[in-house]
Amino acid sequence: MILTTLSLTSALALATVDSDFDASLSLDSGTAYYVSPGAAGSEGSWYFKPGLGINMLDDLEFTDGVDNVTISFDNSSSLNLGLGMHVSDNMRLEVSYMEADNDIEGATTNGVAEDVAGLGVEQELITIQALFDLNPTEELSFYVGGGLTMADLSITAGSLTADTGADDTAFHFTAGLTWQTGDFNVVAEYRMFSASYEIEGVEVDADNSTLFLGLKWYF
Repeated sequence: MILTTLSLTSALALATVDSDFDASLSLDSGTAYYVSPGAAGSEGSWYFKPGLGINMLDDLEFTDGVDNVTISFDNSSSLNLGLGMHVSDNMRLEVSYMEADNDIEGATTNGVAEDVAGLGVEQELITIQALFDLNPTEELSFYVGGGLTMADLSITAGSLTADTGADDTAFHFTAGLTWQTGDFNVVAEYRMFSASYEIEGVEVDADNSTLFLGLKWYF
């Protein structure tokens, strides 16, 4: 939390009757000082990080040996839940879960449009990552990191969901910004990875990005 913005130098003097011991603490005038689990990055502190975001799934382009298929998707809102722990002053470990439902915007086979009304994909992503705070004592703290994403992809048609068996584990990159307001910090984060799914014997590459806004709550 923000302690204070000091306009004068503060001094704390401790003295006892039996001792000449004198200790003082001086703070620079006109400087804002921030003390919180996030700002201090205290080792062993835990936090919960919920958020809402936008998931962007790039077009899928593949061939089954005969036909060339292209599928494009609408962006989707996504739910993100994370749990993390500080392991040092500027490093933390985090595990998170994300779910997104992307409608299929269009599809072509050999250049001919297909009827995709009501079709979409459901994504479930579990990530394990290490994050490094670049300036952890500042009010606005930048961080970068990376880790592994375990992704599962299902086809949806209205209220029906069919598991395609398409899953993959891929490396992802993360960059973000934390506005340190106290025990509840505001987080803006971007995460990107490229997965390779196998659907009915065909390998399909998919680039996946998520931009979300959330809170980081220490407990």
